[in-house]
Amino acid sequence: MARDFASLRKRYNHHTIVGLLNQDTDQATAWTDAVYRASKNSIDVVAFSYYASTVALGRAKKKYGCGAYADAALGIVDPSHRSPFDRTLARYVDLARSLGKFVWVVAAAPCTHAPEGSGWGAVDAVAGGLWYADLLGRAAAGGARLVARQTLVGGVYGLLDSRTYAETPSAVVARVFVEHFGSEVLQVNAATPPHLSIFAHCGRGAATVAFLVVNVGNRTESLMLPRHGAGPVVLSLAASSPRAPAFEPSRLEARDSNAALRVEPFSATVAVVGRLAAPPATCSRAQPEHRPHRSKKKKKHRGWFSH
Repeated sequence: MARDFASLRKRYNHHTIVGLLNQDTDQATAWTDAVYRASKNSIDVVAFSYYASTVALGRAKKKYGCGAYADAALGIVDPSHRSPFDRTLARYVDLARSLGKFVWVVAAAPCTHAPEGSGWGAVDAVAGGLWYADLLGRAAAGGARLVARQTLVGGVYGLLDSRTYAETPSAVVARVFVEHFGSEVLQVNAATPPHLSIFAHCGRGAATVAFLVVNVGNRTESLMLPRHGAGPVVLSLAASSPRAPAFEPSRLEARDSNAALRVEPFSATVAVVGRLAAPPATCSRAQPEHRPHRSKKKKKHRGWFSH
């Protein structure tokens, strides 16, 4: 197979053919890592699939899908399930770096679709959107270069409703992420309660920083952003419950500079600021395109950020 793939790349433009080897996270690492290493010369990307319920609750419950949770919506957004993803991603990042490759998360979902329908009203609701918002921020911060949701449409866990093809909350999150977050990732140094997660990228505009604050708790939080001279421009995707079928109507709005940022319960909040008092050097220019592999140099701390 490797020889056939090498022949294919020689015959056609190798820049348009990406060699990708993907493994499920519940497969034994003893042999999957060996397969990756043996395929080093044939692949460009180390990839893995990630079904959160399987990793968090154990392979024995994989067949139950979202039904493995006593309450699917609350189970999906349970903050205790974040650390297994961090550990899983870190392992693949280390493996990829040892091979000189990138890491992609090529099939991510809160839980498997089987039994079909077990996730209706949770995966396709606000719970799924909040889970996806946290995963996008977490994956980028951890070193993944691409995240692909399982799936665009089909089953219970697609970005589009498989019955109406309308956007689910997860699709709204994906669109907002692409619109406001550049490819340069910043590491945030901030202490938060377990139900609150904060991520930051260089914004799409020059000298801007875009923050993503995900609150899966049932109470309003307030947050002081780094001192800035422009903005913030804020978009709050919020709902009264993780079981809500959609986020409440929202739009970008300007907020008072350097005032506490109000973070609603069950929300994903985007805040874009400019003219920071201590701006990350990497955000001096607009970030419209995907960037190459990040440096392995030790990160330097500067206020909120390391880069």
